[in-house]
Amino acid sequence: MAMDIQKEAGFDPAIAGIWYAYKFGRSRFERLLTGLTPEQLAARPAGFNNSIAALVLHVAGTEVGFAHLLWGQELPADLKAEFLMDQRGQTLPQPEGETVESLVAKLHKGEGMIKEALAGLKAEDLDREVSPMGSPVTLRWLVSLVAYHATNHFGQLQMIKQHLG
Repeated sequence: MAMDIQKEAGFDPAIAGIWYAYKFGRSRFERLLTGLTPEQLAARPAGFNNSIAALVLHVAGTEVGFAHLLWGQELPADLKAEFLMDQRGQTLPQPEGETVESLVAKLHKGEGMIKEALAGLKAEDLDREVSPMGSPVTLRWLVSLVAYHATNHFGQLQMIKQHLG
């Protein structure tokens, strides 16, 4: 029997492919973090603007923000604080005191919210327009960005980890 994304994930077929693209991009995050100390997570090697902790918080926080956008809700202040976001929803520069466990928990929280938000969408929802950054975009564009976003930052995480020595 052939694998069926829709049945396995419980999503509308148009959404299931996006979920699997997202999961593929995120599947490597925890492995990359394994064994890193809080000092390594907070380190910013020469030539890099961010630490691993800052990028992971940015990815997880962006996912929480995307989920709330898909739900048509404002991001609550407590989640902004948890993911160290400023009032505009941007991750604050260099978080301190994060551990692999705390970062993985935040990644799981973001993933759970994305899954719940995507599971509530149908193919016809993808044509709906939203304006998260001031200009209208379709939900199709936005949910595709969710998958791309994590993959893009994973490459940055790999480079930073290589420079930690």
